[in-house]
Amino acid sequence: MEMEAKRLRELFKGRFTQDEAAQLIAHYGEEAAIRVLQAEPGEINRILGKDAEDVLRLSLEDSERIYHLLEEGLEADSEPRQFACRVCVRCWWRVVPGRKKISTCRQCKIEYEPIPRDKEWGTGEFECHNINCLYTFRAAAIMGVTECVCHHCNHTVRVKRITPPRYRREDAPRVDNHDCNGINCYRQYVEPPLCQV
Repeated sequence: MEMEAKRLRELFKGRFTQDEAAQLIAHYGEEAAIRVLQAEPGEINRILGKDAEDVLRLSLEDSERIYHLLEEGLEADSEPRQFACRVCVRCWWRVVPGRKKISTCRQCKIEYEPIPRDKEWGTGEFECHNINCLYTFRAAAIMGVTECVCHHCNHTVRVKRITPPRYRREDAPRVDNHDCNGINCYRQYVEPPLCQV
């Protein structure tokens, strides 16, 4: 029940305390979020035992956002982000809620904000922009720096986004080899010299 109360608080962006969220879940059950949206403020006040001014009426924009999140599932507001610790010289990925993008390093216990999207590194997703190709592949990349050569048409492709690591089976073969201009890539692409006649 504690986890459900925490999710309800995140959904309503901290408008209720942990105890109030637990009271609402105990009263309404699994449908607490929908019932709070549909209920009048007086009914919520009666359940929580508060004065009329204590509970704010949800704005139309907030209620539409919450309905959308409920349709998509509560995790829709969360996203995977990359974090790095300067002290421990390590990086990690974590799924964080949209309103509180913070993660704590497991070794030194310091809280960090996520790395900006334009500075992420790791496994990059590339999409060829050649109209005849439109091939999508993955390779090691640094956002905004790495360019790879498309495996099908040999056009230079910039990284589209960095994705969290996916763990593959040891016996699964690699599908593509790549050539890129990555700083520390062992398969750097070198342009062939122009022929002089």
